[in-house]
Amino acid sequence: MPTLPELPVFTPMHNIQGLHRGYVMLPPDIQLDNNVNILALFKLFFTDEQLQMIVESTNEYEQIKGVEGGRPWYLLTLNELKIWFALVIYMGVHKIYAVEDLWNSNEKRAIHSIKEYMTLLRFQQIKRFLHISKPNEPHLCWYSKVEPLASHIREVSKQLYFPSSQVSVDEMIARFSGRSAHTDMQITPVVGLSKTGGSVWHLVKQLPHHKTFHVYMDNYFSSIPLFKYMRDNGLGACGTVRTNSSKFPKELKINKGISLDWNTISGKVVDDVLAIVWVDNSPVTMLTTIHEIVGEEWKIIRNRRRPRETSSNASTVHRVFGNASRKELSIPKVIDDYNHYMGGVDIADQLRDTVLVNCSLLYNKVVNENVKSKSFRIDLVWGLIKDVMDNDNSISTRSTSTTTCLYDNEESFFPQTKTKSK
Repeated sequence: MPTLPELPVFTPMHNIQGLHRGYVMLPPDIQLDNNVNILALFKLFFTDEQLQMIVESTNEYEQIKGVEGGRPWYLLTLNELKIWFALVIYMGVHKIYAVEDLWNSNEKRAIHSIKEYMTLLRFQQIKRFLHISKPNEPHLCWYSKVEPLASHIREVSKQLYFPSSQVSVDEMIARFSGRSAHTDMQITPVVGLSKTGGSVWHLVKQLPHHKTFHVYMDNYFSSIPLFKYMRDNGLGACGTVRTNSSKFPKELKINKGISLDWNTISGKVVDDVLAIVWVDNSPVTMLTTIHEIVGEEWKIIRNRRRPRETSSNASTVHRVFGNASRKELSIPKVIDDYNHYMGGVDIADQLRDTVLVNCSLLYNKVVNENVKSKSFRIDLVWGLIKDVMDNDNSISTRSTSTTTCLYDNEESFFPQTKTKSK
């Protein structure tokens, strides 16, 4: 059995400002009660000015890429774009295997009344030529094609919601089946940090400097140099770590095949960062600048589920749990905090529609309710359509191609993002 270091004396970061909860900062013209307008929240992200820019860019792009002799193109209007957005959101709520199914009148299929507001042909035309930025303007990089809308959404998100003290960072992979040389965003290197560490710093340095923040991350990003750099700049950090990461103490590396008692814990301080190994079903390695592991106040009782027994852990499981399927057990607070505050990024992987997610979270925060995302999106769909109908009486219920019609841990809010591909 290996000899692990004794529990070290460690001084976590002192939070002078104290911890805080996240809060909403809506403009004064939006009602802060149960009558708050869902569409008004959406328009904070997609203003009519932003949508009009998309309208103009789309019309210009069609003039460049349109095929002679093809179906006629009628200039896209602001109202028509709103209807198109409503249809896209509607399709995200209702599971439709093919776009054409929404317009299918087969009696064996669901009938969607929303199809009355735009024809399938027109929907496909707009989808084909939709353009966010001016097509003739030079782009410094590939990603500038979604500007200035992307920056606008990011800035509005930061203005509308002040994140809680507990935030998390994780990578996100965008599904893509094509070929592209544009796979990464160039960032300014940070002396002493790896490329992944630098990407974390460029993200978290956007957090307000006058408040306390604790940043949680997984072992893809965690390293002692990064945590040291963040501590020196006033940000706490906690995360799992790989044993082969930079400066991780070799005394805490437990080789495969070596058995240790359950709940064994040890640590070592390196550059004002506490490195930890804790034995659960298998060894768990952590880094933190905001926790200790000495003293009962740094432990917490949790109801643990009995793990599946294997040949290597059967004796330990039986000794700890006996015949019980669940048991109240003491675990380190650093482990409990990590499990709790990293939960938001798992949700983030499932919720890619930043604007819709942020609108929904803002709405629930304001009205102090828990309106489901599906219900919120359905209300937004019909809010967009009503907005168009109220502002253009010439729109018929059956449009044709010639008719003028129209994404913090506390709340899983996504105010600040960086793109990273792997």
